[in-house]
Amino acid sequence: MRCEHGFFRILKDPAESTPYDGGYVYIDGGPYDALDELNTEFGGVVSDDVIKELTKELQKLSREWAGISLFYRYLKFFHQYSYELFLRYAELPRP
Repeated sequence: MRCEHGFFRILKDPAESTPYDGGYVYIDGGPYDALDELNTEFGGVVSDDVIKELTKELQKLSREWAGISLFYRYLKFFHQYSYELFLRYAELPRP
């Protein structure tokens, strides 16, 4: 689902890499609520029913969400861009 993909581009389960010191230390922002973030990003574009259903699924994974650092976002973008360039190059006819 596209909404879910967009959600995971900007947020992650804090258990993945958020420091913990008796509670999560949200160094990249958070805690975020899935429903609030989905409404902000996709409200008015995607139906409320779809957003609520996706929120239920996401809350099974985590009740709170952490931000993803800009450096990590850059790495994900660079990886995707490099992969696309590779695919384009691989499809070029050979001399």
